[in-house]
Amino acid sequence: MNKKIIILLMLLSGVLWASSNTGPYIDLGYGVSNYSDSNYYKQIKSTNVGAYNVGMGAYINRYLAVEIEYFKTGTFNTKQINGTSSSFSYAAITVNTAAHYYVYKNHIDLHIKFGMGQAYTNLSSSNGSAILYGLGASYIFSSRYSLGLNYNIDTFSYNSKQRGHFSMNMQYLNMDVKIKF
Repeated sequence: MNKKIIILLMLLSGVLWASSNTGPYIDLGYGVSNYSDSNYYKQIKSTNVGAYNVGMGAYINRYLAVEIEYFKTGTFNTKQINGTSSSFSYAAITVNTAAHYYVYKNHIDLHIKFGMGQAYTNLSSSNGSAILYGLGASYIFSSRYSLGLNYNIDTFSYNSKQRGHFSMNMQYLNMDVKIKF
């Protein structure tokens, strides 16, 4: 609970400190995610599934933004080491910083981001930490709207009662729409 309060306070402080010519925004995206792990599963039957993200944030200045993002995948079908079949979905809530660089008459926004947060699966007792890093490019249509193509990687680790500590990666390629206020 304390983590959620800290994340919310960080986001609100970013929105309040944003300069009037930059401001807050929302970000909506949909794409495909790809899952890999450190041999936790014997076989992953569906490695590419649909996924979406919803975020909100604020530009601190023209080149730096802070955001909170929720990311959720569809269902991955797997076969465990013991031979049983299972399925799971993945979600993460992260707080990110993004650096922006503008080219082509300020219509193209090249950006990189880095963040940390909490990862969740629908498997019992499978919550852990997540580190997000990514890059992307957006075309800026107007002072309010942009359309982007992004590639993000979530690296996350869990402690499982059955298997101990293990690591996984979730790669996410998506198109998103950003709306500034």
